[in-house]
Amino acid sequence: MEKEGRQPEDLTDWFWRWSQRNSNNGLNELDIAQLLAANTFGASFNTTVVLMQCLCELATRPEYVNLIRQEVISTIKIHKNTWTKEAVESMKKLDSFIKESHRYNCFDLAGTPRVVKKDFQFKNGLRIPKGTVLFTPNAAMLFDEKYVKSPFEFNGFRFYELAEGSETPELFKYTSTNPHYLQFGDGKHAW
Repeated sequence: MEKEGRQPEDLTDWFWRWSQRNSNNGLNELDIAQLLAANTFGASFNTTVVLMQCLCELATRPEYVNLIRQEVISTIKIHKNTWTKEAVESMKKLDSFIKESHRYNCFDLAGTPRVVKKDFQFKNGLRIPKGTVLFTPNAAMLFDEKYVKSPFEFNGFRFYELAEGSETPELFKYTSTNPHYLQFGDGKHAW
C-alpha cells in the first residue's frame, strides 16, 4: 500500500500495517474491510448517521450530484489526484451540502447535555439547582427563522452562499460552531 516511497496515513493503511506486524498470516482485504466497518459503525455512530443523511439527500435531490461531482473532480486534480486534508477542506459546496443535510435532518431535539455543578440563580430569579441536567434546544434553533432563512426548505448550498457573501467565510464551514448552530456544542466544550 506504499505509494512513491511514502507511508500513507489513513485508517485502512494503519490496519494493514498493524496486521502485517501482529498476525501470523496477516489479515486479508476482507478482514481489513470488516475492521473498518466495525470502526465506522461502532466508534463513529454520529459520523455514520450524517453520512447516511447525506447519501439519502443526494439520492433524492439529483440536481446537486453533478455540481458536487465537478467540484470534487476539479479539486482533486488541483491537489495532484490526492485526497489530502487541504483538498477536502477546499470542497466548499460539498461541505455546505453535508452541513445542510445535518441541519435539515437533525437527530437530536436537544443536545450537548450538561450537569449543573452548583446551584445557580439568574438575575430574573430563575433558580437551577445543582445536579440538574440542561440541554441546548438543537432542533428548535436549526428551524427558527431568526437564525435560518427559510428553515423548512432544503438548500444544499445554503452555507456555501452565506460564506461567499461573508468577510468571515470560515464561520460557515461544517466544523464551525456558534451560539446558533449547536450540532457540536460551542465554546471550549464543543465536540
